[in-house]
Amino acid sequence: AGWLVPQPGQGRAEGAQTLRVRIDGGQLGADRTAVGTVTVTDLASGRKYPVVISAKIGRLFEFSAERIVLNVPLGKQAAREGMTLLNNSAQPLKWRAEGAVAWLRMSPGGGTIPPGELTFLTLRAAPPDRQAARHETALTLTVGRASKKIPVTAYVIAPYARPAAAKGKGIWLLDALERKLIAHASHTTGGYNHAENAKLPPAKRKVPEGWWQARPIYAGKLPGGFGDVYGLDERKWPFRLGRRRCLRGLWGYPYHQTTYDLTKADVRGFSAWVGFNPGMQKGKWPNRAAVLSFEAYVDGVLAAQSGLMRVTDEPRQLSVEGLAKAKRLQLVIRHADGGNDLRALGTWGDPTLYFDAPPEPLAALRRKELALWTDPPLRAIDEWAFIGPWPRTDGEDAFPAAKKLDFTATYRGVGDKPIAWRKVSCDADGVLRLEKVLADTVNTTSYCAVSLKSPRRQVAQFGMGAGGRWSSSVRIWLNGRHVYGKSQHVGGPKKNVHRFVAVLDAGVNLLLVRLDEAADVGGLVVTCRGEGVQTMLPKDVK
Repeated sequence: AGWLVPQPGQGRAEGAQTLRVRIDGGQLGADRTAVGTVTVTDLASGRKYPVVISAKIGRLFEFSAERIVLNVPLGKQAAREGMTLLNNSAQPLKWRAEGAVAWLRMSPGGGTIPPGELTFLTLRAAPPDRQAARHETALTLTVGRASKKIPVTAYVIAPYARPAAAKGKGIWLLDALERKLIAHASHTTGGYNHAENAKLPPAKRKVPEGWWQARPIYAGKLPGGFGDVYGLDERKWPFRLGRRRCLRGLWGYPYHQTTYDLTKADVRGFSAWVGFNPGMQKGKWPNRAAVLSFEAYVDGVLAAQSGLMRVTDEPRQLSVEGLAKAKRLQLVIRHADGGNDLRALGTWGDPTLYFDAPPEPLAALRRKELALWTDPPLRAIDEWAFIGPWPRTDGEDAFPAAKKLDFTATYRGVGDKPIAWRKVSCDADGVLRLEKVLADTVNTTSYCAVSLKSPRRQVAQFGMGAGGRWSSSVRIWLNGRHVYGKSQHVGGPKKNVHRFVAVLDAGVNLLLVRLDEAADVGGLVVTCRGEGVQTMLPKDVK
């Protein structure tokens, strides 16, 4: 083998003699094991003595980055500082760094590194773009006789400005997907792509860290909803994105990428609100120092971006026009440094596709859902069936949800006094004042009930406000099903402090509310909106 050089290569041996073999690593590739043979021949007898030599070749040099991501403000430059180049050899090495484009430069750009030492480097990028863009380029390091190409991605980030309203008639992206107007092409989250992983030989496949890595996480199934049960992950709505309420959503951990095939649909535009998942504001799991960017690509070209966002930022709206001939729409959530982060959860809120002439049932569905939350219900329930008080407890409910209520029965309450269902009226603001109904409200539990008569099965909207001076909690059931609960700091007896939706069956429905009160004053106000819905006291309550 040419890389094995005996020293000396020939001579006369008298007794024991040391034979040195020099290994020329310059002829070998780095990070590999080479095997060669040195043969010693006795010229007098012709006998040969082969010696097999195995050499593990390390890296001639080490560079601290395998991939570089730069976020460059529009019209300015960005730098990646603190990178290092280490000389692993026993000799001084000359080196140079060259960017594949003129606007990508290393400082210093070259020099000589003594053996075993390192030098600190700074990479600067100043793309000439006049609008937001993404560049996939490279940096080539040449050290001695070895070289290495390092991928570089430079994102040109324009100052965020809220876009104009999208044109056309909107339908939820999730509905378009469910009705097969568009198709889900691929999905990556937390750096894991289920489809690409499945193509690998079994021995090389990665194990996803959670089920959520194998498919998109959507929100937007209205309980008992207007349409079909979605075949994707179900989430109740609405949810908060900063101060904004959203009805539909798509979650992802960076690096996240979901791609949709638009070829079968006449899509005109797209819009969504983006930001950190509300759960990032509390708990121990989130990386609240994370910095994320949300980006939309059309056929591989950057079409909209949020700019870099932090947990404390309010959501930003993204909008994409000109999708009439587009084949692919790609939604990306990336970490500022390009890495994966399973403790930073980003959200696409209310993702919507726009058409000139979408299927009217889907357009009507979106309009109807939005209408539920545009204006709060104003009509308050003014009479309740009431029973209480019991001593406040976090234990078993006096009326388990599965148990049929008996409005003629008598029970034992605070101080073992008999209590029964009775009619109570609210004040002019629609508030049931507990201190006017009970002699003492401190640390008590009471129940209110009302019948809701609906002409048909429908989704109704409710608003609620409750509580007193201190700790309060509220739980609400509709026809025996728990539909809402709120503990601590309920917000006081004001209209629509909290809002929720629930399904009313055709005919008479029973709404049951549990009130736990710690203070000497408290109250409840519930509003309801439903087509043709009438409120009345349950039978046998007078």
